[in-house]
Amino acid sequence: MKIYRVKNYDETAQCALRLDGYLLPRRMEWFLRFVHENPLPEYDAFRLKLLEILKIQQPRPPEEISVLEKYIEISNCMAQDRELGMAVMLKTLELLKVVKLPPLDSAFDISAYLYYKGWLFIEAYVIQALEAASGRDAALDYYGAYVDWRIKNYKVEPYERVSQHLFAHDIKDGPLAHGIDCVEAELDDGRAAMKVTRCLPCEVLRELNDPQAAFAIMCRGDFAITQKRNPAFRLTREKALTLGMSYCGHIWHDTRFCKDLSHPGRRFWEELV
Repeated sequence: MKIYRVKNYDETAQCALRLDGYLLPRRMEWFLRFVHENPLPEYDAFRLKLLEILKIQQPRPPEEISVLEKYIEISNCMAQDRELGMAVMLKTLELLKVVKLPPLDSAFDISAYLYYKGWLFIEAYVIQALEAASGRDAALDYYGAYVDWRIKNYKVEPYERVSQHLFAHDIKDGPLAHGIDCVEAELDDGRAAMKVTRCLPCEVLRELNDPQAAFAIMCRGDFAITQKRNPAFRLTREKALTLGMSYCGHIWHDTRFCKDLSHPGRRFWEELV
């Protein structure tokens, strides 16, 4: 068994951010596309509640609004609902604590913590608005279906080996370069394992005190993306940090070689340190 260790968790770390690659609410664009294909009966109530949640504390100056209005024109669904699109962008800037709008194509340093908060909280607000419109269970079901649909429509690089899922091979820059402590392993039988003990996105979502929403936002997509990378792959999990547990335990199986999807017992995870 080959063991890799990634220990770079640092809540105070800074990372570079360009707003032209971050600010346009692409996830909201995806969500509205999903709503178009899978109508939400309570959409009007959902939209009104989301606008209420997205209300900012301090208005932005007119010259900044003008810049953002021109920027939103390059979107699709957001351009069709400019009020909602603008509300998402303004709330994102507030979450990022960007006091003065810099040139959208220039990079500036921001804390990795705020980098995650800027988009994770928007996702959480969508779930909150869905819940207000249709109830808790229906909200999580609808959001979960959206996550599955979004991944189905992603264009992703195919993987030939399950070990390509391991962070040790590809964390070079970005916020996660400062945001995870984990132990990874390539098992002798061809499976791959990852035990995550600290995760910055999970810490950000804990501010909301909503483990179910945190799991839906951060974890649900892991299963679908695994099979998107390779239809022969399957993911099983042991615990989840988003649900308040002590670690996340991932096992990636390749059904071309491992048919039974056997998942290691507790002792394996205790000894994977």
